[in-house]
Amino acid sequence: MTTHPINRATTLKTAYQVCNPLQSLEGADLDRYYVDLSDVRKTEAIAGVSNILDCQEPEQFTTILFTGHRGSGKSTELKRIQKEWEKDYRVIYLEVNEETDINDVGYTDFYLIAIKRVEFEMRRLGLKLDSRLMDNFEAWFKDVTEETERTVESSISIEGEATLGPEAPFLAKLLVKLLAQIKGSDKQKKTIRQTLEKDISRLKADINLLLNDAVKKLRKKFPNYKGFLIIFDNLDRVPPKVANHLFFDYAAQLQELNCTMIYTVPLGALYSSQNAVKNFDCPHIVPMVNIYEFNRDSCDLNYNEVSLNAMAK
Repeated sequence: MTTHPINRATTLKTAYQVCNPLQSLEGADLDRYYVDLSDVRKTEAIAGVSNILDCQEPEQFTTILFTGHRGSGKSTELKRIQKEWEKDYRVIYLEVNEETDINDVGYTDFYLIAIKRVEFEMRRLGLKLDSRLMDNFEAWFKDVTEETERTVESSISIEGEATLGPEAPFLAKLLVKLLAQIKGSDKQKKTIRQTLEKDISRLKADINLLLNDAVKKLRKKFPNYKGFLIIFDNLDRVPPKVANHLFFDYAAQLQELNCTMIYTVPLGALYSSQNAVKNFDCPHIVPMVNIYEFNRDSCDLNYNEVSLNAMAK
C-alpha cells in the first residue's frame, strides 16, 4: 500500500509527484483525504449495499454487483464499505488481478480464491476448519488434480505467498499452486478448469461445507460477526467477452457459494446485448460527478459551480 505524504502538496510539481487518480484511498489516507461527494452525485449505490448488509441476518448470504465508470471512485467507496462493516463482518478485500488472470477469468477461479482466503483468515484468527471436512476435500482434490504433497511443496514458495506459512495445510498450498498456474499458463489454466468442471457439484458442495463450518466457528468466537464478506475489486477490468461469460453464462454459479460477495462488474455488461446481469439483483452504480449543466439546445454548456468546486477539492 502506498501512503500519501503527511503534508499536502503546495505546488503543481509536488502534487503531480504524489497524484495517482487510479489508486484508491485506504487506511489512514481514507480518513485524511476522502472528499464526500454526496451533495453533487447520487449515493444510492453505497446506501444500497449498506442496506443489504444491515438487513442480512447472521449466516445468510447474498451476491452484490457494484459498478461505475473507471475513475468514478469505486475502489475508494469499497474501502469505505469495508471499513464501515468490519464490525459486523469479517471482511476480505482483494484485487482480482492479484489472484488470477484478469484477461481470462473463469467462474471456478472465484471458488478457489474464496476458500483460499477464508481458510487463511481462519488461521489468522487462531481458528481451524473441521479436520474431517478438510481431509475429505484434500483427498478429492489430490485425486482430480493428481497432485501430491511432494509435487506441491516442490513448486511453491512459502516465503513468497502471504497466505502461507509453516502451519499452512496441504489444501492451502495446493490452492496457491493452482491459482499461480491459472494466472501464468494458458495451457495449465485450461486443464485445471476443465478438470474442476467435470465434478463441479462436488467442488461446490465441499467448499460450501467448509464455508459453513468457517462461519459457525467465526461466530462462536466473535458473536458480533454475521459472517464473511468477500469484496472482489478490479473485476470491472475484464474484457467484454469475459464479462458476458461470467455474468451471463455463469451468473448462477457466481451466486452459489455460501458467502456474501461483492463483485465489481464492468459497467458495459449492464448495457450489453445479452443483458449480462439480468440474473442478479439490481446492480449498484457509482455515478460520475456531472460538472456541466446539460442543455440540449446549447453547444456551450455552463458549469455547475458546486460540482466543479467539489471536484477541485
